[in-house]
Amino acid sequence: TRFDPDIAACMVRMIDDDKDYIMNEQGFTPDIWQGSGKLEELAQDESELHSGLESIKGLDTKVGEKHCGGAELYRVTLGAFADSAEEYAADIRRYVSADDRENAAIKIHSLKGAARTVGAEELGETAYQGEMFYRGKTQECPDIEAMLAELGRLAREIRDKL
Repeated sequence: TRFDPDIAACMVRMIDDDKDYIMNEQGFTPDIWQGSGKLEELAQDESELHSGLESIKGLDTKVGEKHCGGAELYRVTLGAFADSAEEYAADIRRYVSADDRENAAIKIHSLKGAARTVGAEELGETAYQGEMFYRGKTQECPDIEAMLAELGRLAREIRDKL
């Protein structure tokens, strides 16, 4: 697994903004910035962000923006996601074709997290199913090529809109 400094920088900024330590997958809401001026910034940025991106099938921009802590970080994270798509696809294909189940599971797990972070919930769910298959938790393997085709489509459309 390759360290992605852009994704790491986005995550560090999100964590640094969470002074009360209440941000997590289940309980995060924009209310953590109540009284900080961040809510007004989020509302202002939202209209700019959603021009065009909301039309991308399979991408829930409101979920992605929430996960990233605002429009600016969401745009950066989307760009990093799109830029890393080819590497994800190449690595996953290599591990799957070599029947390297451990590394396939690791790379697909990474894709799952990245997809869910940007609001690509369906892709994240398919990646989850792939991860469970390669970890030996289920016998049902999703269509990996279809998953990677969806990743490629999302990456192209994101690049076109950013």
